[in-house]
Amino acid sequence: MLPEKFTIPQLQSLYEDIYNTNLDNRNFSRKVLSTGLLVKQKEKDKANSKKGAFYYKLDNRKYRANFQAFLKFIPNPDKLLE
Repeated sequence: MLPEKFTIPQLQSLYEDIYNTNLDNRNFSRKVLSTGLLVKQKEKDKANSKKGAFYYKLDNRKYRANFQAFLKFIPNPDKLLE
């Protein structure tokens, strides 16, 4: 659902669309990075801002070993899907 390399705002937008809710930008970024499942790239996406947002890639090995880490930071995901 995302390209191979993506920004945190792109990932947040995907989560918000899937769960049909708005998530706090700072909390989302902090929580998703705390999973350790993303690898920061040197490149930035400067299309949406002058400062730019770093690209990230999913660490597939860690992702397969700890898939649930991506679900743990969404508060009550079952309630969001109702």
